[in-house]
Amino acid sequence: MNPISRRVRAFQDWVAGHVGVSPDRRPALIDGMLQRQGTDTVGYGLQLSIAMAIATLGLVLGSTAVVIGAMLISPLMQPLLDLGVGLALGSPLLTIRAAVRTAGSVVVVVLGASAITWMLPFHEITAELLARTSPTLLDLFVAGCCALAAVYTAVRQSTDTVAAAAGTAIGIALVPPLCTAGYGLGTADFVVFRGAMLLFTANFTAIISVAAACFLLLGFGRVDIGSMERELLDLPGESSFPRAAARLSRRAFHGHLGSLARVVFPLMLLAAIFVPLRRALSEVSWQVGVRSRIEHILTARPEAVVRQSIEVRNGAVSVRLFLIGRDVDAQRLRDELEVQISAIAGTRPHVEVIAVADAGALEAIAAEIHRPAPVKAVPPVALVRRFESQLASAIAASWPTAIAGPPLRVRLGSISATDEVALEIAHIGPAIGPAGEALLAQALGEDLQITVAIDDVALPAEPYRATAAATDWLPVALAMLAKSDRVPGVYVCAGMPAPPVPATAPPSPRGRPARPMPPVPVVDPETAIRDTLRAALANHPDASLVEAEHWQIQFATRPCAAPAAPAAPAAPAAPAAPAGSAAPPTAGTP
Repeated sequence: MNPISRRVRAFQDWVAGHVGVSPDRRPALIDGMLQRQGTDTVGYGLQLSIAMAIATLGLVLGSTAVVIGAMLISPLMQPLLDLGVGLALGSPLLTIRAAVRTAGSVVVVVLGASAITWMLPFHEITAELLARTSPTLLDLFVAGCCALAAVYTAVRQSTDTVAAAAGTAIGIALVPPLCTAGYGLGTADFVVFRGAMLLFTANFTAIISVAAACFLLLGFGRVDIGSMERELLDLPGESSFPRAAARLSRRAFHGHLGSLARVVFPLMLLAAIFVPLRRALSEVSWQVGVRSRIEHILTARPEAVVRQSIEVRNGAVSVRLFLIGRDVDAQRLRDELEVQISAIAGTRPHVEVIAVADAGALEAIAAEIHRPAPVKAVPPVALVRRFESQLASAIAASWPTAIAGPPLRVRLGSISATDEVALEIAHIGPAIGPAGEALLAQALGEDLQITVAIDDVALPAEPYRATAAATDWLPVALAMLAKSDRVPGVYVCAGMPAPPVPATAPPSPRGRPARPMPPVPVVDPETAIRDTLRAALANHPDASLVEAEHWQIQFATRPCAAPAAPAAPAAPAAPAAPAGSAAPPTAGTP
């Protein structure tokens, strides 16, 4: 044995002696770990199931005491310690047994908690659940410290370690994160599921890494684990799977390769969880810093804030305040806080300020309501005419004449409270549409240095004919007439079918003179439509009505063509005289 090995062994014995582990107790402790997993399966499963049910209900109810009770019952710490010892000593049998038991425990707890959550009549995220969904790098260090206490309780196994074992069970919290993951799985909330599984992975990695390092430091690596495994594998009651797996692992990982694998596995786990835990720690640091600075800003504000709510989570900031004052004060405070918080947090916050009026604010609001509105001064005539000239030039330069036809009327409307000028433009041709109105308003606004709102009054260039009943055509035609009223240069040409011809009396039999028959009234359902159209056209300065084959209306920039004079109806033929009678006298006959 070289001097370095002797010094290392002496240091291990010194540390083990101060902890209370004598050299002859090391094989006994390892043998107990090998023997225990084959005999306590039923008790282990019962304890795990009870701890899972209690922890799930405690998390859902938000009861810290119930969750602590589940931590004390949970036996999940033991297989993790066995896994760390198996990795430290290079024991395939102990490592495989502990890994299988750990994996089975994780599946049972997660699925059991998911089933209990699914059967619950309510699903509400409590503070106990939220506390286990956002792990950070600090949780990894906490788990490592608790793993030291777990190793101490495992190697001492005396009455003075009972309190340490209880505190370790509470601090390491293995079952509650798994139950939280089961809750997320049962409610399909995978954000909760991922956060809780990350916390369990951090605890799992810290335990096996610290356990492996501590057992090596205490000199357990000098225990002849190979002979113990061979004696156990030769027992007739040993199952075939651990025996085959242990033999296969011993052949695959022997010598330096096995030692390298035992070191690389914990380091890979640490590397896998270090990045997300460090990112989560940075997120928590950012949240604490932003919240603290926002609270400092709100404390320094002179406004009377009666209640405030600040939420900083997932890179977003939300602030809600109740302010004693008026709405204008709330709006000013909201704008100022948005600027200040954006500079602090580096993101645009959601700020809501609700004004609660007191006596002074109510008086100010009443005075504002009863204050007379300011009267706008009427601009002089010269200024108005100069504006109209500039407006006509700007419209001539921007109006799409080739598409919509020339503008026939430009009329100024009202001016809104925001100094927006309404502008009505009438023309014959297709409508320019909302997009064209917006572009035209922008062009006119840039030319005239004002804000313009365009109202496009488009009259159709093609005749509008009735394709079905005239009752459907008339309302649209009347609306078009109303739009064209008082538009200079617009002529209206309306057409309607000829009225039906009234019936005449039949000729008298035997050539006797026909008796005069009373006029038969002709029932025309379109009479009211004709009267309505005539009345509407009578009010239009440049409108004409002609007979046409269909009901129609057309707008043009020149007068309608004069209708052709209808042909005179032919006179009915005189009845023939009966035989033997004298012919009727003719003009000029004596």
